[in-house]
Amino acid sequence: MLFDTASQNDLQWPEILQLLQSLCYQPTAIQRCSVLMPVDHGGQLKVALGEMEEFYGLYKSGGNLPSGEFIEIHRVLKMLSLRDSVLAESDFQQIVANTEITHDWIKIQSLLGDNWQFLNVHFKDVAHQKELIPTIQKVFNPQWQVRDDASPVLKSIRESMQSVRRQITKNFQKVLREMQSKGYISATEEGYQNERKVLAVVSSYKKNVPGIITGSSKTGSITFIEPSINIPLNNELEILKEEEKREIRKILFQLTQAIRGYQPFLTASLKMMIHFDFLRAKARLGNLFNGILPTLLDQPGVVIKQGVHPLLYLQHQEAKKTTFGQDVQLNTEQRILVISGPNAGGKSVTMKMIGLIQVMFQCAIPVPLKSGSALGIFHSFLTDIGDHQSIENQLSTYSYRLKRMKYFLEVSNRRSLVLLDEFGTGSDPDLGGALAEVFFEELYHKKAIGVITTHYSNIKLRAESMPNAINGHMQFDAEALLPKYQLISGKAGSSFTFEVAQANGIDNALLNRAKKKINSQKLKWDQLLLDLEKEKQQWAKQREEGEKKVAQAEAKIEQYTKKSEQLEQQITKKNAAWEKDQVDINLGKKMKQFVQSVKGKGKNNELWEEMKKFVLMEHNKLETLKKKEKIKKQKQEIKEVESKDNEPLTIADLVRIKQTKQVGMVTKIEDKGITVVIGNFKTLISRDKLIKI
Repeated sequence: MLFDTASQNDLQWPEILQLLQSLCYQPTAIQRCSVLMPVDHGGQLKVALGEMEEFYGLYKSGGNLPSGEFIEIHRVLKMLSLRDSVLAESDFQQIVANTEITHDWIKIQSLLGDNWQFLNVHFKDVAHQKELIPTIQKVFNPQWQVRDDASPVLKSIRESMQSVRRQITKNFQKVLREMQSKGYISATEEGYQNERKVLAVVSSYKKNVPGIITGSSKTGSITFIEPSINIPLNNELEILKEEEKREIRKILFQLTQAIRGYQPFLTASLKMMIHFDFLRAKARLGNLFNGILPTLLDQPGVVIKQGVHPLLYLQHQEAKKTTFGQDVQLNTEQRILVISGPNAGGKSVTMKMIGLIQVMFQCAIPVPLKSGSALGIFHSFLTDIGDHQSIENQLSTYSYRLKRMKYFLEVSNRRSLVLLDEFGTGSDPDLGGALAEVFFEELYHKKAIGVITTHYSNIKLRAESMPNAINGHMQFDAEALLPKYQLISGKAGSSFTFEVAQANGIDNALLNRAKKKINSQKLKWDQLLLDLEKEKQQWAKQREEGEKKVAQAEAKIEQYTKKSEQLEQQITKKNAAWEKDQVDINLGKKMKQFVQSVKGKGKNNELWEEMKKFVLMEHNKLETLKKKEKIKKQKQEIKEVESKDNEPLTIADLVRIKQTKQVGMVTKIEDKGITVVIGNFKTLISRDKLIKI
């Protein structure tokens, strides 16, 4: 892997490593992160990516991962390898803590292990140890002191120690009261010297107190005396303490021997936890910018979907600013991308983003891309970004770049990712541009994959003529003269040199003088790029307005169609009601004749009254006939909607095709018919088949 210090600094790789180290818990993982380098072996990278994908999925799931606060017990493991070694109390405490964390990992593995193809290998020698922790806890209390009942001998020793201490205290209190009564004792009354109780005696009375002088105060006014009655007891206590130490060492030796067989487990579990600490740091870093692991390509290349510079993204997140995503595609058919455009438009950031994301990917770190991204494997990263002028080595920027270019031409091949910023600058523009063009051709012939940023027109033109090279530019608002920070592939961009200068208040007379000094062909080329950019933006604006009009027209058509359908339904319902009423009316006339025939006949008066009610009801139904005119009016409204059929049409009018209800725009009017554009489709249709919207 070729990834020298200069290229690492160009891509801000040390900053990524520092950030990664800050996300580790333990020293070994931190050290691994400090020297992390991209992997260029396909098999190794597949394993690293596979592990990271499985671990990242676990991390992103939101579940509680086992603690990362384990202890690197390298010294303990070394001690266990020595035949007659004895572990200290703290060593056993560390073993228990690590084992508990390991058991937590084993629980997760038992739940998810079937879905793990790569992580399972780290559990090969790591199985649940049921007896290890209980074996240790039998010896220690919760404060990690050896228990009194760890052995019968220890229990007896500590009981004797307690008895001696009680007698010492009893004797001391007796002597203290006696000396106090005589006025020999200071206000301090008592103290400790070498863990032995001593009397605080006024120095003028020290000869009057039987015992051994153990010391005095700083001023000499107080003398500390161990009462003579306690001297044999204190000596006995010291002997018991030594016996206690020997017994504890014996117990710890036996415990060390008992757990020595667990050394392979402890070694494997520590190795696993260190590795998981390393993976966790990469997962935490990837999560900071919601990263993904893109697909691994079989060949060198990049397919970047909405990629952002990782460090810039974090800065913008903190500042609550937007980071613009870029789409970039490089492969064996489209090997070199030449990016042009004005300064401060995002060219260098975009190029750094490509390089840094590729390096992080080959280190199996999730990167800030969108779904659909894919990256290959490169064996060398060759970069020249920024000003590398060295006062110490007396190398100018141009000299440094020439040395770098010489090196790049020697080592580059089809598996090289080459990133060159402001290609060819640092010398006479014409001469430097000519030499840069030659270097460009050489890199092209070596089939290297890369990105070049430049202002040189000859480089842009040369890229245009090469089948495996492509121009691109950072989009720039030609009217507002502000960058849009968006990479557009397919054509070169103008530097907007004079336009930006004019916007910054440079006098037109000076600008015109400058233009006269420029090669006319170069000026025409730049002007052509500028005109194309302006034309593109104008067409984009017109397209946006046209799409807006079409959307509005379609909304109106939908509204009118819905209203027409509603009216048709209402008319159908009312026609049906009217027909029914006609039947009822005819029936009512016949009933009236019948009523007239029976009117006045006494015995039929009751029937007459019933008939009157019925006729009155039928009369009311006649009122529905009045609604007929209203229905006609509604029909007329529908006809008025359709009456636009005969309105004259003009260019740019929106129309609807009667049969298909599709909406389009009139672009040409001829005797033979009307040309209508519907989306990307153009058709010739007669006037009677169109409705003006």
